[in-house]
Amino acid sequence: MKAKIPLIAATVFLALFAMGMGQAPTAGRNSIESHIDARVMDTANNEVKLSSVTLDGRAALDVSLGKGRVQIPLENITRIENKNGEICVTIKGSTHTCGLKAGGSTRILGKTGIGNYQIPLKDIAWAEFFPTTPK
Repeated sequence: MKAKIPLIAATVFLALFAMGMGQAPTAGRNSIESHIDARVMDTANNEVKLSSVTLDGRAALDVSLGKGRVQIPLENITRIENKNGEICVTIKGSTHTCGLKAGGSTRILGKTGIGNYQIPLKDIAWAEFFPTTPK
């Protein structure tokens, strides 16, 4: 019986630890409160207006730039374009950078008038971002 106690304790610990690992953010559960709105055009020419926009539930775009990584704050981005698998970003003040690579699962998350919305960056033609307009 004494040999089973450590095994039971370890099992309970692992079960509790696994329960706390959580899931990746989804369109229904943004991990931050966003004050950014967007217009998104997908590759099938459907345009959607979004409010409370995040990128994978965060306020920054995480991309590769050559061999390095860069995190661009969403509040600094005015436009993202998908050009032949590369991401081009326009920063406030007209800085335009191409040749960026985002992870295949990177998504734009936001709210529409009919519900929550999400789209992978690889499926957008472009997205324009702007501060939320006070109501």
